[in-house]
Amino acid sequence: AYDRPRFGRTSPSQVMSSLSDQVATIEPFLLSSEPVVLVGHSLGAPIAVAAAIAHPSKVSALVLVSGCFDPAFE
Repeated sequence: AYDRPRFGRTSPSQVMSSLSDQVATIEPFLLSSEPVVLVGHSLGAPIAVAAAIAHPSKVSALVLVSGCFDPAFE
């Protein structure tokens, strides 16, 4: 499981304000593995969708739970 920066057990580093910055934090995991089932909860849902769009060959399935889809994050 992956913790977004500043959430969960991940130590705070820098503020990640844009959706593309958030997607960039998971790209190393996507690019270094076989296709994955990507799960996004709350604000993680649009991040998961954006990552799947950017790397469709690396995401075999997408699960969105209680997604927060605010147009301000586009």
